[in-house]
Amino acid sequence: MTFQYNFYSVFLLVFWIHTAIYAGLFFRKFVVQQQKAALWMGWFLILVILYTAPWMLGFAGRYDNQPYRTILFYVPFQHLFWIGPVIYFYLVTLLNPRFTLQKRDFFHFLPGFLHLLMSAWVALYDLGIAKQPYFITNGEDPDFQPWYQGLGFLSMIFYGLAALRYYYFYRKALESVLSNAADFLLVWMRWFLIIFLSLLVFRVSFIVLELWVSLDYWGTWWY
Repeated sequence: MTFQYNFYSVFLLVFWIHTAIYAGLFFRKFVVQQQKAALWMGWFLILVILYTAPWMLGFAGRYDNQPYRTILFYVPFQHLFWIGPVIYFYLVTLLNPRFTLQKRDFFHFLPGFLHLLMSAWVALYDLGIAKQPYFITNGEDPDFQPWYQGLGFLSMIFYGLAALRYYYFYRKALESVLSNAADFLLVWMRWFLIIFLSLLVFRVSFIVLELWVSLDYWGTWWY
């Protein structure tokens, strides 16, 4: 089955390709210039690509036919537990280039690893052992289960606020020692975090709206 080109799939595909190119450029910047912040931003853009993939592929018709439907259901695209920590450590590394992950910092990624292990077990059992849907019996993508979306939302809120708090701590410390602190404040980063948190508020609006109106991916594609 070919990719179905329509307004929805093409609109998302343009941004998908654009983001993929920028992710590659950030990874290249990390390799060439050894800028650790570029590595974190590259991974963040990869997570954005994966996050939007279900909508793009859905509008392209990939969820409507086999074997694509089964495969896509068992591939985890929504890595909600990774987005928050990646944004947080991107900011920390950007403001403090000497920062290096310590062993205790890997606990921030433990929920993300556990979700990957759970997704792998679900796929292994259903496709390899039971040979039929056992965990996925309602025909819905497990990435969009309410418990996972809810916990993922709380995780992103927590790390978004933690990153914003770190930024203001950095600004206060800088202003205490430099008279020209404004030249080093990276004001754009503050707005990046504010916009990120605002997008999460939009996500809440969908949850509230779904109390009265049933929204599928047609109703949320623009998000």
